[in-house]
Formats: sequence, C-alpha cells, structure tokens
Amino acid sequence: MKITMIRHAKVKMRWPFRCNSEEFDAACQAYDKAEIVKPSKKPRKIRKAKVFISDLNRTRWTAEGLFRDTDFTVLGHIREVKMNSFTDTERKLPLFIWYFFGRLQWLRNDERQAETRRESVQRAQTAIDRCEAEGRDCILVTHGFFLKILMRELKKRGYAIRGNNRPLIRNLQEITAYKE
Repeated sequence: MKITMIRHAKVKMRWPFRCNSEEFDAACQAYDKAEIVKPSKKPRKIRKAKVFISDLNRTRWTAEGLFRDTDFTVLGHIREVKMNSFTDTERKLPLFIWYFFGRLQWLRNDERQAETRRESVQRAQTAIDRCEAEGRDCILVTHGFFLKILMRELKKRGYAIRGNNRPLIRNLQEITAYKE
C-alpha cells in the first residue's frame, strides 16, 4: 500500500512582516480563504488511487489543477493545524515571533491554540486509519505543518517515507509512504 501526500499549491497572499495579535489572527483567516497560484504541472489521470482533500479550498483547487477526471473526497482530518496569536497585544511583532510562539504553545498543548498537539496527532491517526481502510493506494492533498505530523505517525506504523529530505515541505511537493 502507498500513501502519497502532496502539499497544496502556493497561496496568493503576502503576510505582514510585523503585526499585532489582532492583525496576525486576521492574516491567518485571510490565508485560509486566499486563492492559489494554479499548478503549472500537466494534469494527470488517476486510475486506482483514492484522492482525499482537506476542507480548505486551497487543497481542492490544487487537486483540480493536478488531476483530471478524478473525484475527490473531502476529509476534514487532513486540514492544516490552525494557529492563533500566542498573546493579546497591540505591539507589532515580527511574523516569525508569532509563528514560533504559536507553534510552541501547540507543542505544549496550550489551550490558547485552536487545537492541541494531542488533537492534531489524533487527527493524523484517524486519517491514516481511513486510508488503510480503503485497501488501495491513496493520495492526500494537504498542508505543510500537518504533513510533518502525518509523516511522523506513518513512520510509527512502519511506513517508509520517500521524497522528503528537507526540513521544509515545498508547495506541490510529493512525499510517498510505503508499507509492504
């Protein structure tokens, strides 16, 4: 069995370099609604694999650009891990500070974040269960941060991972998990 994971296409949005907590939260919401840069790859036909997309539009638009004559199944479990501002402040901080401390709170299961690490791991496990229940190859069009969680859980289940030798996952990058 093979599970191919694809990160969505590049999103058409410029993040603010510096922002306060309210502006950061608004930017995160805008990102979830923003359009994508259409994939330049030639669409391919999928014959046997089941294709899952998250419930965020950028994965649907990506899948429509990558695959032709293919039905997609929305699987909310593979959506991105939502991030909130780590504190309420009017002070404008660099974007990387918002990311760093927001993900640190997530890592520590802080309730300020919309989802805890435990909940994210549970979603990944449920998504893998769904793929395994299909009994055939699956393609997941999903999101960068969630992909890292998904890969970690796949490794725990004995899958070999191919296609990810960088710390960051690029847009449209394909990563494949194999299990004999």
